[in-house]
Amino acid sequence: MKLIHGLVGASQLNTFFSDGQSANNTPYGEGSSYVYVPAGLKTITIKRASDGLVVGNLTVELGAGKAYSVFMAGEIEYFVTPRLLED
Repeated sequence: MKLIHGLVGASQLNTFFSDGQSANNTPYGEGSSYVYVPAGLKTITIKRASDGLVVGNLTVELGAGKAYSVFMAGEIEYFVTPRLLED
């Protein structure tokens, strides 16, 4: 699992997974490194790194042995779209 950051209004994003894993300080316009997240039902929380503002939440079912990306797009306080993509 990795984060692709395309969200205007946040220079960096932090991503937290319900199993305790995280991907921190992903810069705008870039993707994080992959983080291992076990298969199953997961909650993903994305926060702006500067102040901890929650900018996205997803609850998803992850399949075993698959790679995923969370794509964050839009503009904070206007329109935010988190999407899960299978790589």
